Amino acid sequence: MRIKSIQLQKVGPFEDQRIDFPGKTDEGAEIHVLVGENGSGKSTVIYGLAAHFGSNELSNKEWANSNLTVPGILKSSTTLSYSSGEELGLSLSWSLDEKLYQKYVNRHSCVPFGVFGYMGTQRLTDKSKVDLNPTEDRPLDKSLFPHNSSFSSELASWVAQTISKSAISARKGDKSAEAKYENEIKLVESTLSSILNEPFRFGFSEEPWSVWAEFRGQQLEFYALPEGLKAILSWLGDLLLRITRVDWENKDLAPHEQNLLVFLDEIDNHLHPAWQRRILPALKKLLPNSQIFVATHSPLVVGSIDGAWIHVLDIVDGLAIPREPFISEDGLSYPAIYASVFGIEDYFGIGAEAKLDEFREMRMQTLKGEKPLESLQALADELSEESREMKSIVNTELRQVERRLAKAS
Repeated sequence: MRIKSIQLQKVGPFEDQRIDFPGKTDEGAEIHVLVGENGSGKSTVIYGLAAHFGSNELSNKEWANSNLTVPGILKSSTTLSYSSGEELGLSLSWSLDEKLYQKYVNRHSCVPFGVFGYMGTQRLTDKSKVDLNPTEDRPLDKSLFPHNSSFSSELASWVAQTISKSAISARKGDKSAEAKYENEIKLVESTLSSILNEPFRFGFSEEPWSVWAEFRGQQLEFYALPEGLKAILSWLGDLLLRITRVDWENKDLAPHEQNLLVFLDEIDNHLHPAWQRRILPALKKLLPNSQIFVATHSPLVVGSIDGAWIHVLDIVDGLAIPREPFISEDGLSYPAIYASVFGIEDYFGIGAEAKLDEFREMRMQTLKGEKPLESLQALADELSEESREMKSIVNTELRQVERRLAKAS
C-alpha cells in the first residue's frame, strides 16, 4: 500500500492542485517532507490524506465547516461537503485494490497494512498507573491523531505487561516468545536512544508495581521527563505500542517492518535542534517498508536525511502552489536550505541585517564620492561591535573600498 497522489479542490488554500508522491530512491522508509510558510497548506495535505482513512481532523480546520464529514472512505475518490452544500474535492490515488482496503477498514485480524497519524502537540501529562490486566486489544482504533490524556498509564502498563510476559515465557522455557517480548521493549528504547544520542531505558519494580524512565542518570516518571522527550515518547511510543499489538497478515515480518502509512504534523515542536536532526534518519531505518508524510518548519529536519522527497508549497495570489518535488541531500548546508527551501537569505537578525544593508548602501555612495570615507568607517566600527563574524565581513568590505579609492586617486 502506498499513496501516489492527492488532488485538492477548494480545500484550504488549494483551488485545484494535484500533488504527486514519487517512490523511494534508496533503502529504508519512503519519506515525503512538506514545507512552506504558515497557511501554505502543509497540514491540510497531511489531514487530507488522513481523511481517506477515517480521520476527521480536516473538519477541525478554521476554514472548514464543523459539519464537514467523510461519507465514503471506502472510495479512492472522496467528496467532502459543507452543510451548505458546497463541495470540497479530495481525490486520492493509491496502489491498492478495493478488497485489500476493505480488509484494512474492517481490521479485525490479519491486517494488511496500518495507518497512523500524530501531531507535535501531544504530551505525557498524567502520572502513570500500572495495570497488568490487558484491556480489549484494538490497536488500530483512533490511530489517527489520538488525543489520549491517559497515555502515560497505557505506556507504563504496556511496559509492565510486556516485561511480565517475557518473564513468564522464560519460566515456561519458551525462548522464542521471551525474545519477542524483550525485543519489543528494546525497539522503543533503542529508537529513542538513537534520537536522543544518549541512553534511554525503562525501569520496572513490582513492589509496588511501577514503571519509570531511566535518562541521564535519573529515574523519572514519564510526566517529569523533559518536554521534548515527552513529545517524542507520546507519539513514537504510541506508534510502537500499537504496531506490536496488531495481528498482521504478513507473519514473516516484524511489526516495525510491516507496511505502514504514517502522517506526522510538526512533530519537531519543542525539540532541541540536535534531536530534530535525528528524527527522520531514525524513522527511515526503523520503518523500512513505510510511507511517511511529515509537515515541518524546521530546516534541520529537511537537511537531516538523504533520499527524502521535499515538497515546497508556495503562496501565490493567496493560493497554495506546489513546486516540483526534489530529493533531499544531507550534504546540503543549512544556509543553502534556508535560501533554496525557505526563501531566507539573511545570515543575521533583522536589526543587524538592516544595519548591514545601510553599510552596503553607504559603501556604494562612498565609491561614487557622495559620502566621505570617514562616515563609512564610523558605521563599520559600529557594526563591528555586533559580533566577530560581522566585524570580519564589514572590515573586509571596508578595506576593498579603501583600496579602490586609493587606486582612483
